[in-house]
Amino acid sequence: MPRKHIQSNKVRKRKAKDLDEIQEEMKPEKIPKKLTAEEAYDLPGNGEFHCVSCCRYFFNDDAYKRHIKSNPHKRQVKRLKEPAYTQAEANLAGGLGEPSK
Repeated sequence: MPRKHIQSNKVRKRKAKDLDEIQEEMKPEKIPKKLTAEEAYDLPGNGEFHCVSCCRYFFNDDAYKRHIKSNPHKRQVKRLKEPAYTQAEANLAGGLGEPSK
């Protein structure tokens, strides 16, 4: 049985935001206060139940509370506590930059 269909599904999988993008959005000045009715119309639960650290919306409060207690959410919060890599660190790892003294 060919496995080509499995491989092609991996390409189409929804891309999640990277950690540095989420950390940027979690800054107090970047967090949106409240979505307008037009913006929230297409979101699950009309955008009321949103997990900022995982960038996910939930249909109701029970689903949101279950998500908060879940292991994937806890792992994501732990990953977000680590400092983000900078371009200088990436250059240094690639051998392009000078180490700071």
